[in-house]
Amino acid sequence: MSTIHVITGQTATGKTARAIRLAKELGGELVNADSRQVYKELDIITGKDLHLTNGTFHTEEKKDTFDIGYYTLKNSPIKLWLYDIVDPNSEFSAFDYKQCAEIGIQNIVERGKTPIVIGGSYLYIKNLLYNTVDTNVAPNPKLRERLNKLSVSELQNMLRDKNMNIFEKMNESDNQNPHRLIRKLEIEEGRCANQNDPIPTSVFNSNHVNIEGLKYKNTDDLVRAIEVRIQERIDAGAIHEVEKLLKKGLSPKTPGLNAIGYQQVLSFVEGKKSMEQMIMDWSMKEIQYAKRQSTFMRQNPDIQWTNI
Repeated sequence: MSTIHVITGQTATGKTARAIRLAKELGGELVNADSRQVYKELDIITGKDLHLTNGTFHTEEKKDTFDIGYYTLKNSPIKLWLYDIVDPNSEFSAFDYKQCAEIGIQNIVERGKTPIVIGGSYLYIKNLLYNTVDTNVAPNPKLRERLNKLSVSELQNMLRDKNMNIFEKMNESDNQNPHRLIRKLEIEEGRCANQNDPIPTSVFNSNHVNIEGLKYKNTDDLVRAIEVRIQERIDAGAIHEVEKLLKKGLSPKTPGLNAIGYQQVLSFVEGKKSMEQMIMDWSMKEIQYAKRQSTFMRQNPDIQWTNI
């Protein structure tokens, strides 16, 4: 039996550095679990550590429209899986992530290496580890096509009718997000159709899992780290990145751009907010996200926490 390591936690806590140290110790390979870094061309604002790699992406396997593959770290045999696997115009769900991650992890295990899953997208990690019901519901293109024609208020009403409890559990941001509402409706439809289906087997069923969580001792340290990180990404060319993506034809409503950082920079590029307002809004959204991460993760007794 192999051990699969998971390193998660709040944003800006040094998860990547910790994972690389562990990979060197154990002969491991990294598997990205960040919902923004799976997208191609979204590099600066998502904080991909491409500068640590040799810059060449190797596709190991195709899964639907996804390129499952890896980069290799500079001067090292360590592979970093699941960056740049999906086009920014495409939807990518926790269901999709689970399928792609299990292929990568199985590849790593079969070669006698140690998988190290790394990232702060806890929904992805939770679904990957625990086979939650939602991940058993595959995307439904025909349903999505029909639902995409509806307004946010119409989607909200549909979800209320189908499952008021699910709707009430959504936060204010998610219940205004058409992509999230459509996925919830898709899951409700799928549950009815697949309620008697067996839970699928997983690579985790035959391997031990060790989960480490990184968090700040206090909120002030978290806020400072986020503010520094945002300024670093602006200095690295975040605004130019968004301008370049728009010139390539991406819409502000593109799934890949529907993420913290991109929405705020878009508001600046479109002249809706000043630089100062953009930075304040971006910081606030990142802090709120980090607090939600902590709230959700604390509910999992399997996570062993480390203060930084």
